[in-house]
Amino acid sequence: MNEPVPAHLYMHIPFCYRKCDFCYYKSGNLVKNEIPTEYYNALMKELEMYADKNIVLRSMYWGGGTPTTMSAEQIEKILDKIYSLYKTTEDFEFCCEVRPGPEASDEKLAILKEKKIKRVSMGLQSLNADVLRINGRNHSIDMFYKAFERVKKHNIYSTNIDLMSGLIGDNLTTFMKSLEELVALEPENITIYKLQLYYNSTLYKRMREDNLKLLSDEEEFEMVSNAYDYILSKGYMVADNFSFKMSEEYSHLHRVATWNGENMIGIGASSHSCVDNYIYQNEIDVPRYIEKIDNKQNSITRAYRFTPYEDMVRHFIFGIKSCNYHVANFEKKFGVDITRIFGDEIKWLEKEGYVAWNVSKDSLITSKTGALYADDIIRAFFPGVQQQINMGFRDRTE
Repeated sequence: MNEPVPAHLYMHIPFCYRKCDFCYYKSGNLVKNEIPTEYYNALMKELEMYADKNIVLRSMYWGGGTPTTMSAEQIEKILDKIYSLYKTTEDFEFCCEVRPGPEASDEKLAILKEKKIKRVSMGLQSLNADVLRINGRNHSIDMFYKAFERVKKHNIYSTNIDLMSGLIGDNLTTFMKSLEELVALEPENITIYKLQLYYNSTLYKRMREDNLKLLSDEEEFEMVSNAYDYILSKGYMVADNFSFKMSEEYSHLHRVATWNGENMIGIGASSHSCVDNYIYQNEIDVPRYIEKIDNKQNSITRAYRFTPYEDMVRHFIFGIKSCNYHVANFEKKFGVDITRIFGDEIKWLEKEGYVAWNVSKDSLITSKTGALYADDIIRAFFPGVQQQINMGFRDRTE
């Protein structure tokens, strides 16, 4: 009998009732009130294509778009399909992104609860109505509070709420007021994303046409720095370089495990997979994705294989982003002491004050400054030409 193979499942639902102006993810506006039947059927078929009784799921993440644009019946049937195809571990974590809107109904939340959901992740972005409007967010403050109440009513184990720093029209005062009101609700997890204004977003076009101004790097840094201190002062712990948790029990298994290099299977248009040092992406165009699946073809449109060194770099940079990098994991995975590969880099990070060894020197602790700049720092470790690749978003200094 073959040994069980642990893995993680990601499913992408590229539909929203109205796409937010700052969004750069693959998603489009719904024509009707739920996702097209053709796309739902393709998801069901693709799940069957990758079914393997030896695979045991440690986690599942539904992202988008807006996964709750599926109907209650679609949600129930697709979950039944997944659980019929895959075994799950005892600590299995199912996380679903939820827009704070009426489509996250009591009926759907009850089904998600019955079908083992452990974590709901809700994109709030701001609790300032003007900031939401200026940035083209597709919900109101009242909609958020009502959705949050519904989630809590169904006793879902963990709720993560996203805030976004650097939004147009925001400032330190309004941002911190949003944060204080959010913390008062005591969600188990809080995540702070930085606004990155991608060239393909509606907000970038509006900014040029309407002469909207981005906050400077210094203003945005001050926002996140103050938020970091405030959240910790309220009893939360650092989960990684941009998220916080009430306690260790609310660690986000899916993120931790995939950052550590465990296999992830992506389902749906534009979804990414990472399996045995290969990273690949499904067809981005939804009609082409459906056509390929209907023709019993895999929908992979591009793939890349990590070299052994690139795999070490990946492990190292995610360790820095985790803010508490147990270096024994590096030696266990690669058979070599981390300082033999990244000794000079670690010394540089120490010198700049981005990391420090703990007392026993068995882990690297990312400092507050290192956490706030982590996404910029790690680009210095991208191999070769990848350092020169245009990241596709507008620099705040432009």
